[in-house]
Amino acid sequence: MSTFFFDRWDELKEGCRLLGINPEGWSGYYFNAGVMAVRTCHKDIFKAPKEKLNTAFQEQTYFNAKMIELGIPLMEMGWTYNCLSSIFNWPGIDKSQAYIIHFAGVHPIKERLNMMIDFIRNEWKGFGPEDG
Repeated sequence: MSTFFFDRWDELKEGCRLLGINPEGWSGYYFNAGVMAVRTCHKDIFKAPKEKLNTAFQEQTYFNAKMIELGIPLMEMGWTYNCLSSIFNWPGIDKSQAYIIHFAGVHPIKERLNMMIDFIRNEWKGFGPEDG
């Protein structure tokens, strides 16, 4: 596992309490649900809860709690498949190497967002089918 996990113990503990799930045995990893690859045998994590989960990261915390409850193993895909814009400046992160850039949760001013989009377009020029 990489070191690119955020500490969400309090968030997960509260979500598990609200859902009646025992978090004992939790691996310590709280994954970001922006990009997920899930086998069909694990489709039960997508069953909607009876009530909206009143936590900061609602559905993300729900998915993490359900994975604990159902004993579903977590395999990290790596930051290149879910490069959060909040980690762009971390050591070792080269956003031009990411396959998927995830801007969720970031509310930059319009100029900054346009600057990021222009950067990505320039870095990836020649990789798309329209560039062939």
